Amino acid sequence: MSADRTHEYSVSLDIASGSVTLAELGRVLAVEGGAGSHERGDPHPVRGPLPGALLRIASSAAPGEGLALHLRSITESFPPERLTALAPYGGEVTWSFSVGVFFETATCTVPIDAGSLEILGRYGGAVEIVAYPCE
Repeated sequence: MSADRTHEYSVSLDIASGSVTLAELGRVLAVEGGAGSHERGDPHPVRGPLPGALLRIASSAAPGEGLALHLRSITESFPPERLTALAPYGGEVTWSFSVGVFFETATCTVPIDAGSLEILGRYGGAVEIVAYPCE
């Protein structure tokens, strides 16, 4: 972690399905999943076989950059309009933003500005923020 920052981010758009394969998601969306993408049935060291496919589109911003820059990075590489390709699948496919916050202080605040809220709203999915205290 940089000396002038108290926290860093890992941000991704996660597109998941229990019935559509990872290959099909990638084909329909014309995108390759990044690190953390997996296929239904892939092994997990704690939970056993994974219940569904997950296509992960990660931010290309540096970990020390703010949340807004991470969201803009994803928007530039995968605009929300591309999710319309999933319409034929109905409720078989869901998506959400995953925000990992790594921090070295006793507590951590995640500022979310109006521009970031607007970006999140354009995707229409959920947002999950997970805090990871570091030593």
